[in-house]
Amino acid sequence: MAIDRVELIMQAVECNKVQAMIYEDEIRDIPDSRLMDFFKFRLQFLERYVSKELAMKKAITAYKTILAKEAIKQGKYAFDSLEAMIDFIRQAYKGQEFCYGVPPFYDVVRLAIDEDGDIINKFSVNSYGKYPKLSGEDTQAVFEWLFNHQYRIGEVKFISVENSARYQAKKQEIELREKGQDQIIDKINKDPDAPLPISPKVGAMLAIRTAV
Repeated sequence: MAIDRVELIMQAVECNKVQAMIYEDEIRDIPDSRLMDFFKFRLQFLERYVSKELAMKKAITAYKTILAKEAIKQGKYAFDSLEAMIDFIRQAYKGQEFCYGVPPFYDVVRLAIDEDGDIINKFSVNSYGKYPKLSGEDTQAVFEWLFNHQYRIGEVKFISVENSARYQAKKQEIELREKGQDQIIDKINKDPDAPLPISPKVGAMLAIRTAV
């Protein structure tokens, strides 16, 4: 049975019918099945803002962002332009991690959007003790890859160095090249599972790409 959304909004938000009709127009993208969840979500904004109207506006924007993230991840929505996708990521994930292991980076590298709207690498820190911003070239590469793999937007996994096959393979290669054992590298390429000892000092030599 269809619900009277305007009446429900009037009761949940404690507003008059005219205001409820305005809100209904603003939240028409929120399905009936998610309305109660939205009203619960809205409560946290009432604690932050004195104005109920401002709290409602902020809640609507934030909840629509949640729905958009879900739709993208589930493949129900796709951006038709790179620029639109970039704008969304910079707004929706400001101050948050939004992907991991995107080329040209290893799978242990998690990327986030900082307060300036730039991508930062959260795998390492620079000489100032801060997460480094990506170069323009790497930023473009990340966005272009995500445009072609949009289901990966918002997907973040925490992978340890020990559990990263690509990272460990690089450690083996550096160790062997340091010893001048290129012939063993060729053997590994034929048999990637071949076990080899790795010295602790090799970790410091890894060339994981980061911005300066």
